[in-house]
Amino acid sequence: MAKQIKPFVDDGDGDGGLVADGQLVVPGGHRPRPRAAHPPRRPPRQRCLRRRCPRPDPAPGNPRPARCGSTGVRRGTVHRFRAMNVTWRRPDEGELGDFAAGVTTLAVSPLSGNAGEVALMLLRAGCTVRLMDDFDPSRVLAAVEAERITSVYLPSPHLERLVSHPDVGRTDLSSLRYLPYGNAPIAPDTLRRAIGVLGPILSQNYVTSELRAVTLLRQEDHLAAADGRPHLLRSAGRPLPGVELRICGPDGRDRPMGEPGEVWLRAPHMMSGYWRDPDATRRVLLEDWLRSGDIGRLDPEGYLYLDGRA
Repeated sequence: MAKQIKPFVDDGDGDGGLVADGQLVVPGGHRPRPRAAHPPRRPPRQRCLRRRCPRPDPAPGNPRPARCGSTGVRRGTVHRFRAMNVTWRRPDEGELGDFAAGVTTLAVSPLSGNAGEVALMLLRAGCTVRLMDDFDPSRVLAAVEAERITSVYLPSPHLERLVSHPDVGRTDLSSLRYLPYGNAPIAPDTLRRAIGVLGPILSQNYVTSELRAVTLLRQEDHLAAADGRPHLLRSAGRPLPGVELRICGPDGRDRPMGEPGEVWLRAPHMMSGYWRDPDATRRVLLEDWLRSGDIGRLDPEGYLYLDGRA
């Protein structure tokens, strides 16, 4: 039987607190060890800090896992807790936008990536998260049907495996209302097949470890792509509220509309810097703008097309 865990976040300076009133549910036979009858000689948290973990810098921040987008040199990025308040939806959509009340999401990829972004947003809103140790398409399909899962975040390769699985056509997936995907390129033919199998529930996001959420290709964009605008399936979507985006040449000047260049970004939820790497921080943060290193272009409607990741 699934265990329910009260979520708690601490950034190492003692100012941690509840993320939400929601539940974190760990499925399938994982039982906590019974507590010892007497307290340990030293609290486990202190033991971890002393033996393996470096002490945090004086500035309060939350060092995120060491990574740089989906590729490139792995670095830790430091984010303030206010970065958890990133706005994924337009004002007219409400706090959860496409997510309805009472959402149950299934996390099948590491919480250090996009799955964690979705899980945190839903936990803060009082929703439920179920964890799966690893991605297996048959287990995911069975869990969605049995647990009436509402949302699943899938990296693009996992989405391709899911819609190609022989059980997908004979599994009740009617509970699914939102399926975000990303982290890697995906063929438009695969997306068209996914829309046909799963319905109008897909959305794609462009995320970097330095800025987290950047753009969103919404459900209505996928529907428009299926209704005569197929080029949108090659897009990463349009910037989220609060995100400013420029396409710049090597000289830092804006490139003409439609021409490729480096993606420069600015948003309130941008990182404070790289963890204990001031030189790398200075190279990418210029006058409040983040040089992502990614190559992209904008169309007249504001859709971003990525031609390469740093």
